[in-house]
Amino acid sequence: MYYLIEIVTLQDSVAKAIWEKSSMEEAVQSFHQTIASAMANDNAISCLCMVIDECGKVHRSEYWSRETEEE
Repeated sequence: MYYLIEIVTLQDSVAKAIWEKSSMEEAVQSFHQTIASAMANDNAISCLCMVIDECGKVHRSEYWSRETEEE
């Protein structure tokens, strides 16, 4: 059993979720979809996404944040 952990910081809130996945392949597919979805969302500021197993071992972890233009 694998778990997908996602924390997406939006301009006005934080969306958090843990999803149970039956295989590593399914978890990694969702991992990439989550990051891609956050990157495509103009309201998203950052995204932390992780795939862990039932023992807590981290198999994938990535943090993305939107670059801001300095004035």
